[in-house]
Amino acid sequence: PVSGVDFAKSPFYINTEIRPWLGAGDSAPRRCGVSAFGFGGTNFHTVLEEYRGDFRASDAQDLNPRAAEIFAFSRSSVEAVEDAARTLLQGVEQTQELDLAQLAYSASLDDARLRPKNGGQIVQLAFVANSVADLKGKLEFFLRSHQGKATLSAPSGIYYRNLQHRADSGAVCFLFPGQGSQQINMLRDLVLARPSAYALFEKADAMLKGALPKPLSQYVYPVPVFGKEERERQQAALNDTRVAQPALGLAGLAAYDALSAFGVRPNFVAGHSYGEYVALCVAGVLSREDLIRISDARGRISKEISVAQPATMAAVNANEAWTLEAIARLELAVSVANLNAPDQTIIAGSVAAIDAAVKALSGEDVRVKRLPVTAAFHCNAMAGAQAALAAEFGSVTFRPPKIKVFSNTTGDRYPEEPSEIRALLARHIVEPLRFVDEIERLYAAGARVFVEAGPGQVLSGLVGRILGDRPHTTLSIDAPERSGWLQLAQLLARAFALGLPVDLAPWFARRGLAEMSLAQVFEQARAKANPGPMAWRVNGGRAEPWRGEAKPPKRAAGGAAQPAPVKAPAALLQTRPNGNAAAYPPSAPLFGVERERSKALSTHVPSPALGAVSALGAESRFAQVQNSLAQLIDLQREQQDVLRRFFEFQGQLLGANGNGAAERTGFGAEPIPFLIAEQATAAPTTAGVFVPPAPVLPKLAATQNGKAPQPAPRPASAPPVAAAPLAAKPAANGAGAAKTTDQKGAKQLASTEAFKADLLQAVVERTGYTEDMLDLDAHMEADLGIDSIKRIEILSKLKDDHSFMENQDEEKVFEELSGLKTLNGIVDWYDQFRKSQAEPGGSDSIKKAQTPLSLSLPETAESDAPKA
Repeated sequence: PVSGVDFAKSPFYINTEIRPWLGAGDSAPRRCGVSAFGFGGTNFHTVLEEYRGDFRASDAQDLNPRAAEIFAFSRSSVEAVEDAARTLLQGVEQTQELDLAQLAYSASLDDARLRPKNGGQIVQLAFVANSVADLKGKLEFFLRSHQGKATLSAPSGIYYRNLQHRADSGAVCFLFPGQGSQQINMLRDLVLARPSAYALFEKADAMLKGALPKPLSQYVYPVPVFGKEERERQQAALNDTRVAQPALGLAGLAAYDALSAFGVRPNFVAGHSYGEYVALCVAGVLSREDLIRISDARGRISKEISVAQPATMAAVNANEAWTLEAIARLELAVSVANLNAPDQTIIAGSVAAIDAAVKALSGEDVRVKRLPVTAAFHCNAMAGAQAALAAEFGSVTFRPPKIKVFSNTTGDRYPEEPSEIRALLARHIVEPLRFVDEIERLYAAGARVFVEAGPGQVLSGLVGRILGDRPHTTLSIDAPERSGWLQLAQLLARAFALGLPVDLAPWFARRGLAEMSLAQVFEQARAKANPGPMAWRVNGGRAEPWRGEAKPPKRAAGGAAQPAPVKAPAALLQTRPNGNAAAYPPSAPLFGVERERSKALSTHVPSPALGAVSALGAESRFAQVQNSLAQLIDLQREQQDVLRRFFEFQGQLLGANGNGAAERTGFGAEPIPFLIAEQATAAPTTAGVFVPPAPVLPKLAATQNGKAPQPAPRPASAPPVAAAPLAAKPAANGAGAAKTTDQKGAKQLASTEAFKADLLQAVVERTGYTEDMLDLDAHMEADLGIDSIKRIEILSKLKDDHSFMENQDEEKVFEELSGLKTLNGIVDWYDQFRKSQAEPGGSDSIKKAQTPLSLSLPETAESDAPKA
């Protein structure tokens, strides 16, 4: 953005990315203004207001684009799954013009119809594909790779499992991450797709109004910025303990809601540090409103403690026993805070104590890293926070858990009694976090699938380090550098293959997909690829009947398509002022490609080697590239023609008065090479080529008796040399022959019919329509696809071929013509303009005043004598 606007202090910002549009928290509906500006001068402004009433089920639409689609098959035998995959592969190979979303939905409908009931499905197969070609490759990979395997899992999106082997398909545990996992724009794609998540953030904004400098949602989803430093400041603002904890609470609830909507629900819940509060809320112990209030209180109290007693933490790559022994042996003033993994222990203490511990432990041949936190959680440094939190808990209603919750503090299940839950949660902030024990006891209780329900994949990595090669599966709803929809598709596909009760109906709901079987989809696609005789194939270059044969390029005598040779114009002999003859070879064209070459490039002949694709009439990509190059060549040729006309105009100015031209332009008596070359190209003859004569300077009178010299009499000027008239450029369709010049050299306007023919030709060249397809009364943009850019190109082409812009204000003429809606409107405008020019005096309504160029020589020349 421009540097003249201080966006940091302005309510305005440039919205460069899709963001949740959250309400202000009051009862007013959301409103916005939408402006549309076009190059042709269009200016539309619409005010929109949020509709808060109910929708009919048929009117509800899900317009969120998916980064990939899910294909899922559940059968009673391996052979049945193979048949389903093979049938889909055959249909994809033999059919073109397939819609991936419709294909996935139809496969889901077929699976629901064919799936064995009463638990009879023992073989599951799922794919995540981002295109039909991607699906085809994954089907082929599965059919050649699954033989003899009980499971098959590819990170690209292939998941297969014979559920007779259920060792790692047991109970599900949701894990909620704690402080440190927060990121700006976390889970944004999922929040955008679920309006219910908007209500969650809007409620938090309203409840915490005044507690934070700005609404909580604006920390999570800030306005777009353009510099690395600005993004780092936004992340630092979110990392503030007061902001990070309630923000992570909202993200955890949004993730839980999204997974529950697809039927993925937990048997156990647990969290890491602050994440345990979210787990208690999901289990029904805390209400969502109480979670927001407690999260704000915990963040506020923790920050107050850290300001009064600055502290921090560090990660030691060692187990608990070794770390405790080293702390005692080295007499370090720190304590163990987190037991994250068998090979990672977190220590906490004052800033000075942690710095000393990092230095001492680094000498013990162990890796130690200080963490970017400003508080020491889960140790005695938070003793003051324990009492303050206990007081806050007194105003909160605790309920018995509906889902089994495991504790960081004990590593075991939470008690059922609400008072005991309250007391245990108060200890949570000052006692060590025993995550290793917690995961071990969850595994012993039957948990085999661990789903990280929040931003990042930190907990998934810790679970893998704790359980090692024991059978288990870790899933995450968020992954760095991957779109939210794609990661959700991967999670659902893998959960489906594990035998979890995944409901894919919400994935396809309200997307406008048809209730069709795969067989019907393939049949419809084949019919679409082989349309009737009234169908036309249209691209940016031309249109032709779908069933028609493409016209081959013109062939030379040898049988191969050859461009017409480029003939260099003959060199011109010019006479220098000193009487010597010299050759001035004409300049080469700026772009030496003949129009025949362009026509040859724009014609495509299907190759028999294309097989079924050619049989369906699809053009090769190479031919499309050729068409684009041909259009580029035409554009460059037109630019060359404009430059040539500019040089012609300059030559006419110089030819108006040779004496003045030589002095004003700085050129001497030497002829100007590029002017000679251009005129030689137009007419290869030396006759009439302008050569600026040597300037005739006035003679200076000698001074006499100290008097100033008198002006010498002005010599009679030689008659000016007239420039040769330029040959008229014929139009492609011959209409240009109607344009002539009168005796004074002024161009005459072509007839209306000739102008109309050139207009249609220009439209054909830029739209690809044939002339018989053009309806002169059709709306140019809505019906013919002629937008403001194409309209300017067409009018510029007509301006070059016709003289209706001469002595006119081009900007006003373009503005007037751009306002016309139909081709007939342009033809009528030209007809009226032509008639007005034929009247005495012509039309002055759009003429632009021009300053005449002074070509006269100086009247006198001053001498070097001093003035009297």
